[in-house]
Amino acid sequence: MQDKQDAASGTSYERAVLRMQSDPDRQDFVKQCYLDDPLDAALRFAASDEFREVCRILSIAAGGKKLRVLDVGCGNGIASYAFASMGCDVVAMEPDPSPVVGTGAVNRLKDELKSGTIVSACCPVGNYKDDQGFDIVYARQVAHHFPVLEEGVSACAGLLRAGGTFLMTREHVADTPEDLESFRQKHALAQDGVWECAYPSARYREAMRSAGLSDIREWGPFDSVINYYPAPAEKIRGKAHDMMRARYGRIGGLLFRGLPAVERWAVHRLSELNRSPGRMYSFLGRKRG
Repeated sequence: MQDKQDAASGTSYERAVLRMQSDPDRQDFVKQCYLDDPLDAALRFAASDEFREVCRILSIAAGGKKLRVLDVGCGNGIASYAFASMGCDVVAMEPDPSPVVGTGAVNRLKDELKSGTIVSACCPVGNYKDDQGFDIVYARQVAHHFPVLEEGVSACAGLLRAGGTFLMTREHVADTPEDLESFRQKHALAQDGVWECAYPSARYREAMRSAGLSDIREWGPFDSVINYYPAPAEKIRGKAHDMMRARYGRIGGLLFRGLPAVERWAVHRLSELNRSPGRMYSFLGRKRG
């Protein structure tokens, strides 16, 4: 996903993260991105509203059916640890061996598991071979880093069992080349030399369809805590309420507060109106049985 590993200096991503970790003014950002101590970060992510919603979407329950999960581009392993903590058998795939942001960090988490398993795979998804297939292929903030989006999505879909689910979350969306350039200029890691990309939401959906996935679902920037983290839910609801009041007056506010269906519509409408470059979307597709 990132540039090739240099034994002396690491990848640009590792170097950028180390700079952030050493900057006292960026510690909140480091924690929000789960880029602090791997175990501390993994424990927070496993207890987060984001991961709770991921489990709901994927029908994962502690003590339930043991599922086989592929965590693509797992980074420091926060999601691999969280899935394993739910009793899943996880393959943590990350081409970067870094002890800070790669499989080196993942390997430090294995001894802390009380359930499930984690097996590391230090390779790009296109190079991974598997005969069993996965119930779930999960990619958090990964697909926009694939050298070719469609090839990466196809490789992920090809590793699913029949009936399996591919969930890619927190993908950056930009509608035009100008929006992409604006996003890159403002992205904290891009400013540190990390390659970042973003695509129109339709391109992500089409990549999933072309990979043979069906029942495709999409969540916009305010439709799910998966996307709007670290903003609190109350802030998103407040924005949606204000929009209803601005458009429909007092009755709009009353309907918002009184009818859950109106609240859901308003929050979704807020997502539709958001055109900020690099906004977050999530996508789900299933492999036909």
